[in-house]
Amino acid sequence: MRTKLQKTIYSILILALSAAACTASPTVESPIESVEPGDTNIIPTLPPADATPGLVDSAGLRPMLVEGVSVEIGVGSPLPVDVVAGGTWPDVCAQLARVEQRISGSQIIISLLASEAVPDCPPDLVGLTFRVAIPLNVVQLPVGQYTVNVNGFETNFVWTGTVPTGSTEDEPVGYSAVIAFIGADGNLWVIDSSSTTGRQVTQDATPITLSSVEPGIMVSYSSPQLSSDGMHIAIQREVGTPVETGLQYTYGLWVRDLATGEARQILEQQTVGFAWQPESHLLAYSLAVDPNYFTTRGEAPDASLATGIWSIDLDTSTVTVSELVTPERGYALYSPVWSPDGRFLSFDELVYMEGRGPFAYYDFEAGQYVAWEEPLGIYAWSPDSSQIAYDNLIYTATGEERIFVTGLLRDREQQVSPDLPDGYTYYPVFSPAGDQLAYLAAFGGPDSQKANLYIQDLAGGAPRVLGLYENVWDLNWMPGGQQIILSAGPYEARQIYLVNVADGTATLLALGNSPAVAGR
Repeated sequence: MRTKLQKTIYSILILALSAAACTASPTVESPIESVEPGDTNIIPTLPPADATPGLVDSAGLRPMLVEGVSVEIGVGSPLPVDVVAGGTWPDVCAQLARVEQRISGSQIIISLLASEAVPDCPPDLVGLTFRVAIPLNVVQLPVGQYTVNVNGFETNFVWTGTVPTGSTEDEPVGYSAVIAFIGADGNLWVIDSSSTTGRQVTQDATPITLSSVEPGIMVSYSSPQLSSDGMHIAIQREVGTPVETGLQYTYGLWVRDLATGEARQILEQQTVGFAWQPESHLLAYSLAVDPNYFTTRGEAPDASLATGIWSIDLDTSTVTVSELVTPERGYALYSPVWSPDGRFLSFDELVYMEGRGPFAYYDFEAGQYVAWEEPLGIYAWSPDSSQIAYDNLIYTATGEERIFVTGLLRDREQQVSPDLPDGYTYYPVFSPAGDQLAYLAAFGGPDSQKANLYIQDLAGGAPRVLGLYENVWDLNWMPGGQQIILSAGPYEARQIYLVNVADGTATLLALGNSPAVAGR
């Protein structure tokens, strides 16, 4: 299965510039704009074909290749406003030599010039990237919409003289949802529907910063899942106890009642996915398989050791555990996902030692096990439970992944995302109304650590880009369809953002990861 959290070398490369000693990097053409996350007010546009108007390069200095521009509006008096540009250095010996900017009407024109070429500069083997913030003096800037052009790359922003909130007028105080997440301290946190601040639920997690020192007992939480009414949280708890050879791990599946604060362990085994049935308190889960399930690489697994999907119902007078779906085809079942109407339960069949397994689902109304006999990668159910969007990201990215939508009988299948000549698309999520898909697009090859957040109207048209983020995961829509929630950033410093669908404004919600949402 594809690794979720990968460390980036982006910041390391920037720090290395001053020490690098240096053939010019190839020109990179991106079909769609990339922008950085932050408290921005952005309307992305395609880069123009012509060079920056009105500015002449100084003799010997070289224009820098700009591949993304955003406008960040901070807090203060007067309000600090920065144009943030990112791109690729001309070579490993280059330095930023000059910044020229002027305002002409609604046009803000900026030129970034790199130092002169150095003879015998070593070749750039990785494509060194840069990020630079250029301050704007907005004290006398009239309110209105402006176009910012940095070395030919354009973006628009609306200057209102105030800090953008990233919310819409029809949104009440709070987020109209319950949000559970793993905080930067490793504990479970919750933001209630009437609040905009988090409250800590667990107290015993070991922070990531302490996990590399001489080990004591290590406690970690993962994969919070909220019931559809936001009343219960299911979460995996892992405890590592020091032994002579390292750490010995035990696992437990816990459920917390947010109304009473009661917490109880419902399972003392390691799970491989769990999910609440909509409009109920029935929790479906799958178990880790016996180590002997795979006897020899390349051979079929041992069907006698295959496990199905189990469930526990908290609404019964005595908590009931039962097997929901049996492994009819001789394969263990894992990663259960409910359809929004609760009729279907989808899962992967454990056929391979690595990567995603073939997709299958169980129709509880018809009493039928339906196997598609091929993996789908990351997938999502449509709100009406009639379609599935998927990306074919089976293991590690190949660069050929695209987003498709299909019916439950593999009918009406269509490719939704565009063919990107230098990128791939993945992680589709339907909007609450079912008329749009959010997904991610990565450029620069399968090893790229950054991805653009796209919005695609299923009725047709080109996708809109809402921002560029590092190591994106945990993508979901907020109730109402006005915002998208996601986590991004390096493993040791992940952040949770709310992204406004209308203009791409990104608001930092919390430090942490794995956000789960419940509400309407």
